Amino acid sequence: MSLYSNGPIKTLGVPVPQNDTSLPGSWQYVGCMTDGNNNNVRSLPWKLILSNNNTAETCLSQCSAFGYQYGGMEYGEGEC
Repeated sequence: MSLYSNGPIKTLGVPVPQNDTSLPGSWQYVGCMTDGNNNNVRSLPWKLILSNNNTAETCLSQCSAFGYQYGGMEYGEGEC
């Protein structure tokens, strides 16, 4: 990503995985993945849009409610 600004910007620290004790239920952090080479190939085929509260706790709780055995978050707009 190339980032440009014409004024001050707020920067955040590099994200780190949450430890297993802060995740809901029996979820465990297992690593990072990338999607395929084009926009039609996704590592996780279903998505929820949680634009107001896309935290690991919220996302994984929703994944549990739908019966999913894996879940993850990506994109700044709240894709879970």
